[in-house]
Amino acid sequence: MSKTDRIGVFVETTRIYGRKVSEGIADYARERRGGWTFAAGGDLLRTDIAALRGKLDGVLARIPDARTARALAALRVPVVDFYCWKDWPGVAGVDGDHAAVGRMAAAWFLARRFRNFAFCGYPGAPFSDLRRAAFVRTVEEAGLSCAVYESDNYRGNYLRRMALGPEDYGAPRDDVELGLSYYNSATC
Repeated sequence: MSKTDRIGVFVETTRIYGRKVSEGIADYARERRGGWTFAAGGDLLRTDIAALRGKLDGVLARIPDARTARALAALRVPVVDFYCWKDWPGVAGVDGDHAAVGRMAAAWFLARRFRNFAFCGYPGAPFSDLRRAAFVRTVEEAGLSCAVYESDNYRGNYLRRMALGPEDYGAPRDDVELGLSYYNSATC
């Protein structure tokens, strides 16, 4: 019999994004035909991560801050962050190609012969800054100009605080819909 890996999953589930990420993790585990046991998760992200030492073989997480990143890295198991607000020491990151998103958005409008462009994002948010730069560059390469809306209300860590600060990392209310209640050590 093959080894079962114990994977800690720390994903906020109060919004659709976190629920869909959880669903994707569960789907991947099912496609592997087993071998993963989901443990930890939820409330431990806010309490005592050190208590997980020796109990996990890896961690999948949306890491909201340096304290959490340090605590997860100290577990001495592979940790993958898919929030990627920053590059954390000892933590791998998986993120989208935000420059490609910006280019594709501008190309879509250009293909439809739009002539006036503006970008509205979150200054200081890494994903938004990358999208803005690529969007503006693509529009300018087409010989047009692009206004950029920058509000002081959305500078700095506003989006990070807004997105992850109030999130609940506990068990999802609709874990039946996900088909996997990994917060209760389910196995796939």
